[in-house]
Amino acid sequence: GHAIDHLSFWQPERKILFCGDVMFNLRRVTLPFAPFTVSMEQNRYSAARLIALKPEVICFGHGKPLYGQDAAQKLAAFAQRVKLPTV
Repeated sequence: GHAIDHLSFWQPERKILFCGDVMFNLRRVTLPFAPFTVSMEQNRYSAARLIALKPEVICFGHGKPLYGQDAAQKLAAFAQRVKLPTV
């Protein structure tokens, strides 16, 4: 997340991700606001790691959840748009 002590939770059997504040879903998937983020570099790396899990359900700290194919497509578009690092 955008603070050092933020956590994300992964349920591998159901491919459900609770990403907290690593990413927001505000009209589209975005990174958190830079002025409120301790290390944007670390946040970008965390986002890339979470997307690599290929979640089928993703719940955000801010914004509506994404489900199924919609989640995969929106996360892929987000990763490409903000040029997340490869993990």
